[in-house]
Amino acid sequence: MTTQADIEDKPKFSVIWIIPIIALLITGWMLYQHQANKGHTIFIKMTDADGIIAGKTEVRVKSVKVGLVESLKLELAQNAVVAKVRILQPYRDLLAEDSSFWVVKPRIDESGISGMNTLLSGVYIELSPVKQKHVRASSP
Repeated sequence: MTTQADIEDKPKFSVIWIIPIIALLITGWMLYQHQANKGHTIFIKMTDADGIIAGKTEVRVKSVKVGLVESLKLELAQNAVVAKVRILQPYRDLLAEDSSFWVVKPRIDESGISGMNTLLSGVYIELSPVKQKHVRASSP
């Protein structure tokens, strides 16, 4: 007497794999959103970094935070300090080739006292998003 075994085909795809695939898709979407909203990196060269602290010093326009100093690098060959600054994504349009930056800190000189608000808040970098208008010469 011979007995035969019943052989059933197993499904090639198990339903349990849906959970890790969904988790992978969500992780990919979150990484994409993080990179898309990260902002724009610029480098500012200055003579010294007096009062500037990486990770704490803000970049502001009219007292509104538009960026943050991420790191400082000393360039001995050029006798300068280079600040790596991340400008937040919504304010990316403020950057132009003729934009100017300066460090705001308390100062006393012949014109008076300036930067008193930095005594409590700390030193910050001010951005002036000035876009020069090029005037074309017209011929008569």
